[in-house]
Amino acid sequence: MARDITAFEIVWRNPWVRAITYAVAIIATIYLLFAHILPGAATAFQVAVIGFVIAYILNPLVMGLKRLRIPRSIAVILVYLALLAVLVLGSVLI
Repeated sequence: MARDITAFEIVWRNPWVRAITYAVAIIATIYLLFAHILPGAATAFQVAVIGFVIAYILNPLVMGLKRLRIPRSIAVILVYLALLAVLVLGSVLI
């Protein structure tokens, strides 16, 4: 005997519905966690997100240096030194 398919099952097959549902659930969880449960943890979360963004942006530079046959550890050091130079130059100019 075949089981009837519910409207929820039909809608849930759409990947956009699942993506939006998961995004809203994650955002609501983060909001509740940091605004009400652990307000002091918001700073740690911001540092982690900023660190992830910096690593994500600088990774192509490291990969480009690796293509030039520079070892990854040296490439990371060079990229961070360049970032430090840009930040120092920017603070001196301001």
